[in-house]
Amino acid sequence: MEADKEWSTDRRLWSPENTSRAWDAPDTHTPTAAELAAARSQARAAFDALDIPTHQEQE
Repeated sequence: MEADKEWSTDRRLWSPENTSRAWDAPDTHTPTAAELAAARSQARAAFDALDIPTHQEQE
């Protein structure tokens, strides 16, 4: 299997050092129920704006 030279270097986005820093980072904010509901609503509106027929609409 061929590998891209760029990916074969030591440059890694998820190096063990970066991963351990992210893992050990404190959780600074837990979303409230209202924030979660707003995020779900925004995600639904964005999805609906794509105008992709659902499985039921295709039948």
